[in-house]
Amino acid sequence: MSKQGVMQVEAITGQEIQEVLTVEDEQGWQSPSRKHSCRAKNKISSSEAKTMSTKTKGKGIMSGMAEQKDSTEMAEKLRQQLQRVNQEENRFTQLAKRSEETETDKFAGKKTDSAKAVSLLHSEDAGIKFRAVKKVANLAAKAKLIQEKSVEAWDMASLLMLLKSSENENTRGVAASAIANLAVNETNQKHIINQGGISLLSMTAADVEEPDHLFVVAAAIANLCGSAKFHTILSDKGGVKALLGMDKCGHQGVLAEVARGIANFAKCESRASTQGIITGRSILLDDGVLSWILQNAKNEASQIRGHIQLALCHLAQCEVNAKDMISGGALHELLHISLDCSEKDIKTLATQTLKSSPTFQSELQQLKD
Repeated sequence: MSKQGVMQVEAITGQEIQEVLTVEDEQGWQSPSRKHSCRAKNKISSSEAKTMSTKTKGKGIMSGMAEQKDSTEMAEKLRQQLQRVNQEENRFTQLAKRSEETETDKFAGKKTDSAKAVSLLHSEDAGIKFRAVKKVANLAAKAKLIQEKSVEAWDMASLLMLLKSSENENTRGVAASAIANLAVNETNQKHIINQGGISLLSMTAADVEEPDHLFVVAAAIANLCGSAKFHTILSDKGGVKALLGMDKCGHQGVLAEVARGIANFAKCESRASTQGIITGRSILLDDGVLSWILQNAKNEASQIRGHIQLALCHLAQCEVNAKDMISGGALHELLHISLDCSEKDIKTLATQTLKSSPTFQSELQQLKD
C-alpha cells in the first residue's frame, strides 16, 4: 500500500485498556486461558495434586506472614498518626499560650508607650512636646482598654498643664483632643474635675480660634456633662457658659458638640430629678441655656436640631422648671415639637411631657379659652 493508503491507528493508553477489560469482565467474558483452565480441571494427576497441595500450604504460610507484617505496619501507622495528633495538640496549646502572652505584651506595651509619651510632655523642646501630645491623643482615641484600667499612666495633670502653659494653639488643641477622648470614662472625669480641668477647658475655649480646636474643647466639656454629679461644679467653674460661647465660630461641627453637651446635661439632670437625687429648678436655667435653645431650635442640621429638641423636652420633664419655661417662651416650641417633629421618638416625648405636666396643661387651657 502506498503511504497515502496506510490506515492511521490511534494509540490506546494503558488506562483505556484497563477500562475495556473491566467492561468485558462485567459482561461475563472469559479469557482463553481461563476457559482452558476450566476444561483441564478434571485431568490433574495425583502427583500434580500433591505438588499443588504443597504449594498451597506454602502459600498459606506466606500469606500468614504477610498478614502479620501488614498488621505490624498498620499498628505502626496508627502509632505515628497518634503521635502526630499529640504533636498538633501540643502545638495548638503553645500557639494559644503565645497569643495570650502577645496580647498581654501588647497591653503592657501600650502602657509603656503612653508613659513615655506623657514624660515627653514636659520637654522644653516645642517640637518634641507637640509630637508627644499627638502620640498621647492617638493612644487615647484608640485604646479604650487603657482608659478603663490604667488612667494613672496618662498623668492627666500633664495634659491639663499644656492647656495652661503652651503658647502653641495646635499643641493645646491636640491636648484638648486627648482630654476629650479620656473624658468618656467616669474615673478620668474625676481626674479632670479634681485637677481644675473645667476652668482650663473654659479658658482654652475663650482663647483658641480654630474650629477644629474649638470642636475638641466642646467635645471634652460635652462628655463631662454626661454625669449629674459634676453638674454643679461645671456651672460654678464656667463650663456651661463656655460651652454656649463656642458657637460664636459658626461652625456646624462645633455647634453640634455644644448641642450634644446641653442635651447630655438636661437628660442626666432630668433622670436625677426623677430619682430624687436632686431637687429644685434646673441649673441650666441660670446659665442662659433656655434662651440659647430657643434661638437654635430651628437649626437646619437635623443632628443639631435633634439634640436641642431633646434638651428642651428633658428640661420640661421637671415640673419645677415649667413656670420658667412658660415665661421664657418655651411652651410654644414644645407644642410645635409635639405636633410637627419629624423624629417620632422626640415627638412622642414632647407630647407625653406636655400631657403629664399640670402647669403646662393649665397654660394650654388658658390659651384655648
